[in-house]
Amino acid sequence: MGNPSGQGPGQPPASLLAAGVSRYTARLAPSRRLPRTLATGVFECRFALVQRLFALAGAHLPPGGVLAVYGPFNYGGGFTSDSNRAFDAWLRARDPASGIRHFEDITALAARHGLALERDHAMPANNRLLVLRRSGGGAQAAVE
Repeated sequence: MGNPSGQGPGQPPASLLAAGVSRYTARLAPSRRLPRTLATGVFECRFALVQRLFALAGAHLPPGGVLAVYGPFNYGGGFTSDSNRAFDAWLRARDPASGIRHFEDITALAARHGLALERDHAMPANNRLLVLRRSGGGAQAAVE
């Protein structure tokens, strides 16, 4: 599975990235927007922080802007591999509020904040890359 944090060497964990986005966007004036593309993981932080990230992305990404979410996801309520089940147990042992998120919960959360699933890319090591586009700027969802 590689680095359990899901980050490359020298990169902060996903929870710090999400917290940084939260601190940054909390200071933005209503007319300011985030960069056109924002990428993060959502498995290493509490779901309340994930919810805040999506709310801020929906409010501050420009129309057509992208939130890319990387990491393992459960589909149809279940794990997609034994390694993801083990990784989820490891995450929850560190912090019971973290863990692998359900794809359906993430896409529903995205929709509540004006973000539509544009692509669901298969990635190495049982990971996915979800490409979410703000307010109608994308095509119909595609799964690889």
